[in-house]
Amino acid sequence: MFTIQTAKKWFAALAKVLEENKNRLTDLDTAIGNAATPAEFGKAFSLGVDGIIQIGHSKPGEKTMLDALIPALEAAQQSIESNVDFNAALLPASEAARIGADSTVPMLAVKGRASYLGVRSIGYMDPGAFSAYLILRTLAELRDQ
Repeated sequence: MFTIQTAKKWFAALAKVLEENKNRLTDLDTAIGNAATPAEFGKAFSLGVDGIIQIGHSKPGEKTMLDALIPALEAAQQSIESNVDFNAALLPASEAARIGADSTVPMLAVKGRASYLGVRSIGYMDPGAFSAYLILRTLAELRDQ
């Protein structure tokens, strides 16, 4: 059974592996060079969302992670078009993802595991949408580090 304790153990193990390999990862980062431009990030984000749509055969309004990711993508693209740097674009993207995740509460799940609940899925936030929000929020919180 997956519990908070299990998650803590996984993250502790991941932190240990990253710490043990930090020199190798730093060398890799140096070899790769500069980070992606905001436009490249926007394109990669868009392609990722398109991939989720194609693989999941889903669309917004079906109580999936897309209900958080698409508003986040749109917010990031608006920021990038306004010449905001990548780090600054993460905050509005994460805020849009939160609003999108919140919007799933009254929805009926028609895709994914939540769809097995039928009408019982109404009244609960979609876990995929919430997870997408958490990832973007964490990136936004770490942007200045």
